[in-house]
Amino acid sequence: VLLALLDSCSEVPAVVEALRISRTREPYPEGLRDVLVPQTNADTLSGLGYRIEVLLSDGRQDEAVATAVAAADWVTRSVTSSDAPRTDPADLGELMTHAGADIQEAAAAQRP
Repeated sequence: VLLALLDSCSEVPAVVEALRISRTREPYPEGLRDVLVPQTNADTLSGLGYRIEVLLSDGRQDEAVATAVAAADWVTRSVTSSDAPRTDPADLGELMTHAGADIQEAAAAQRP
């Protein structure tokens, strides 16, 4: 679900602009330093999704979970910031929050 959200958000100019604004305050958000490229554009979120998929296919589930949760948190903080442009749908931050929580819950259920 998160990967689909990241892909769909890539197509929303207000989300991309919110990410750009966010990166002026925090160029490399926590948990994303090793996966974000310097520029922020329409490919940024789909690139994050791709990195998460690679981690999963390499059997690096813990890293994939950490990156997915960090990505969901970053998008949530970016689109709900007071200086972010209004996004459509307006509840995108809530969707990302739920996706991040679902990922953490699923990962916890997988651990012995």
